[in-house]
Amino acid sequence: MKIWKHVFVIKSFSFLLAGLVIAGLVPRPVLSAPVAPEAGGNPVVELVHWWISPGEAHALAVFREEVERRGGIWKEIALESYLDTKIVVSRRLQLDLPPTLTQWISGADLMALHEINEPGPMPQAWRDQPLAELIFDELFEMVQKDGRALAIPVGVHMQNYALHNAAAYRAIGREPPSRWHEFLQLAPDLAEAGYVPIATSSEDWQIENLFVTIAIDLGGIDLYRDMYGDGRLSGDREKILGEAFAILRELRDHALDPRLARNWTEVTRMIADGRAATMVMGDFAKGDLVAAGLEPGRDFLCTFAPGNQDIQLWAADVFVPLRRSADAPDPGVAFIMDVILDPAVQAEFARRKGALPVRKGIDHALMGPCERDVYAGWEAGRNRLVPLVGVGDSVRTATIRTLIKDYWDDPTPSPETTATHFVRIVNDTVAR
Repeated sequence: MKIWKHVFVIKSFSFLLAGLVIAGLVPRPVLSAPVAPEAGGNPVVELVHWWISPGEAHALAVFREEVERRGGIWKEIALESYLDTKIVVSRRLQLDLPPTLTQWISGADLMALHEINEPGPMPQAWRDQPLAELIFDELFEMVQKDGRALAIPVGVHMQNYALHNAAAYRAIGREPPSRWHEFLQLAPDLAEAGYVPIATSSEDWQIENLFVTIAIDLGGIDLYRDMYGDGRLSGDREKILGEAFAILRELRDHALDPRLARNWTEVTRMIADGRAATMVMGDFAKGDLVAAGLEPGRDFLCTFAPGNQDIQLWAADVFVPLRRSADAPDPGVAFIMDVILDPAVQAEFARRKGALPVRKGIDHALMGPCERDVYAGWEAGRNRLVPLVGVGDSVRTATIRTLIKDYWDDPTPSPETTATHFVRIVNDTVAR
């Protein structure tokens, strides 16, 4: 994947003030023994982030409460989106008033931010354990440059994930399907039992994510890489994509108001309140179900998306230090890193957030059943780990997203015609 350099959007300082939202307070668990603040004052941790859904706020509270329990001072600026975060961070850097850290996405976006900001040094060890040995190798590779970590890994998310209403599948006496063709066979029974078979909306990234899981089911991870890579889609991919578009068309027929632009939290509520049977979303949606008081295994079931078994399409959330320092890491950065990478904190954050812990060797008994199984698969090398492509706004990603959404919104073009058009247009982006 090419390194993508984001051009920050600069707006007025009034926009910054108008965009500030403070996340809600959530009770915290009892966690491990604290590390005392450094002498000379209480470390201050100011974080810019976009975790504002109930599940996200519930998870972030683990960090906030543990910082405060250990004597630190917690401040946060909660925004609506990743784009808003980029805008605010850009403005704060311009004003030479950087926060301690900002939430960010690992990979190309992280490298671009580092090139623009060139922040000061960051701790490279947690309680004398090098980060390169403490966190998963694949993750360290995504946050390092020249062997040094540029950000604190917080949690690993999987995008090709499915959540299921356990009551819906009990009602028809079946398990969640392992292939999309099987889901289409079950959909009429789910509808007859009183459930919307699939919860989704017409938001472009949701439909794109759904389509990606179908493409992987039919063409494997190689088709996904061909779609989002730097090369051209070959002619033999067109037939498989035609089949994928045919399945997407049928899924549209089993969705409630398929052109209604619900956001992902509204889609998740369709599972939480028992209206829908299945949704395909990043595993972060599980956090909203947990925050709503639902119990995995009893109230909802979590699996890889149909046909995506043991393929882990993943990305990581990271906190990037922003305050420049010539010699030593900012005390607030060292303090929050000690909190985040504490094993008990990692396990509780992952359980609430729907994420996977970033560090190796977490006691499986501390985790919920959803993240425990995937984490164990990563540890044992059972999962095929594939970094998520398309988090940034590349021309190719934007093109794919638009083509899929147009097809979803307009039920008249045939799947075969759409596949031909899709291959031609995506290949045209190679020359740009």
